[in-house]
Amino acid sequence: MIARGFFLLSLLALFYALPSCAGSEFVAAPTVAPAITGIDFLRTPANWTLAQAQQHFAESQGHKAKRPFLNFGINSKPVWVRIAITNPLASPVARRLTTGGIWIEHQDLYQFAQGQWQVFKAGDALLPNRHFLPGVGLVFHLTLPPGPSTLYIRSQASDPITMPISLASSVQATHADLKAHLAFGLLYGMLLVLIGYNVMLYLVFKQQSALFYSLYIGCFLMINTGYNGFGYQWLYPHSPLTQAYMTLLFMVVHGISGALFAISFLSLKRRRPTTYRWLLAYIALGAVGITTLIIMQNQLIADFFAFSYLSAMTVIMLLVGVMNFRHVSGTGYYLLAVSASMTGMLSTSLSVWGLVPFTYIGYHGAAMGVVCEAILLAMILAKNLKVIESDRLRARYLSEYDPLTNLLNRRAFTELGNHLLVSASRKARPLSLLLLDIDYFKSVNDRFGHQVGDQALVHIAKLLTANVRENDLVVRWGGEELALLLPGTTSEQAIQLAESLRRVIEQSPLQAGDNTVRLTASFGIASITDSDKLESLFRIADERLYNAKAKGRNRVEPSAAALLSN
Repeated sequence: MIARGFFLLSLLALFYALPSCAGSEFVAAPTVAPAITGIDFLRTPANWTLAQAQQHFAESQGHKAKRPFLNFGINSKPVWVRIAITNPLASPVARRLTTGGIWIEHQDLYQFAQGQWQVFKAGDALLPNRHFLPGVGLVFHLTLPPGPSTLYIRSQASDPITMPISLASSVQATHADLKAHLAFGLLYGMLLVLIGYNVMLYLVFKQQSALFYSLYIGCFLMINTGYNGFGYQWLYPHSPLTQAYMTLLFMVVHGISGALFAISFLSLKRRRPTTYRWLLAYIALGAVGITTLIIMQNQLIADFFAFSYLSAMTVIMLLVGVMNFRHVSGTGYYLLAVSASMTGMLSTSLSVWGLVPFTYIGYHGAAMGVVCEAILLAMILAKNLKVIESDRLRARYLSEYDPLTNLLNRRAFTELGNHLLVSASRKARPLSLLLLDIDYFKSVNDRFGHQVGDQALVHIAKLLTANVRENDLVVRWGGEELALLLPGTTSEQAIQLAESLRRVIEQSPLQAGDNTVRLTASFGIASITDSDKLESLFRIADERLYNAKAKGRNRVEPSAAALLSN
């Protein structure tokens, strides 16, 4: 139930953050407020100037954008964008223009104002400035004159160039920022909770798959904070080099941790050793490859390597799940989770590489996919935890209780009995031990069968537990022999209780089918006044039990008469 709640809340947050303009077309006619009326773009050589770009746009050599979302893939040439804006009002108006993703290295905006060109510089190759807004993108605060005006933007990056373009008033911008940051807060909060939950599973239950999965989620969290600018703003604001490679590094580590999770969860080392060795080789390739490219500072190849490696690893995780579908519990959920992640990753990759038109939903597919995957895999781990806990409780029960009678076994009784005996000795309080043996139990087995013998043991165990106090310990010591340890009970009180139990057993025959089996028991009693050692108490009680059986059975030794004579 909690997992489903996280799932719905996270998807709600992500969709809530999507701008309402997603998928809209341009409105050519002037409106009552400043609006973008057209966007053109050119892919250009690196050395083009503003004048050259203006000339080519004037000659209609630019490509008209149908929607305010531009994407140019990895290793695009520098891009010049011309934005036409109309202000139908009679006075200048302040507006915020959003022009690109955080990861664009260099973006220069040119605005002609007061008889000259003003240039605003942004991008993550620079130190964070007022144009760098985490969670939103690269933004420019402009004053738009009355009538039509034209802006020119030059963007260059080794990373994918994505340019979601929007124009907003201060109120609209504030509202959009609040929605976006609320969505990120909910998403990151949910992921941190899942990380903590899985780390706890590892620390408490030593589930290696939980540790690898927490690393898997943590890497995605770092990827998301990296490409949305939060990492650059908060963690390494003075290191453009770190900003350039940190996201790529965590993309590869994300793929590696996913492979380690699959290896652990699907038990590939034991079930499929050949697949296990190939995965280890692929993990090593990722670690060595991204480390080498970072040292060489080859960002272009690092981009291709990181995107390709992570995409391929997602496919590999899906394939190994299919291979083990009928062999590992929970593989169906695993396949559904990885499929969600793979679909989201594919959507984002195609958007980033420029192979499909850029949309906000398509671009955030990886985030949505990982959220779905995280919830589904958390459900799997929770189910596995339930099985582990059930097995642990069963193992503990079997180690402490007799499975036939549900009484304590000798091991648990000895441990608890020694504790009670030490406590009674230290506090000078009474304590007694009753040892009882079912009379003629072998004859019951011989006459009625061992199944009835087992029923007799269960029958007497129920009689004992129903007629003693809650804090008294009742144990099946072995065979037909049972014992009771009675804290706070003197010898006299123990004898009275033993006599009472003897009569209850004698007067409560076992009804086994059509057979009425009459049972009796003999009792031997010892108390802390005889010894303060549990082994000695058992020895004394056993000797007295032997005397009771020797004197005719169905009796308590020492008897009340013998106690009075002493």
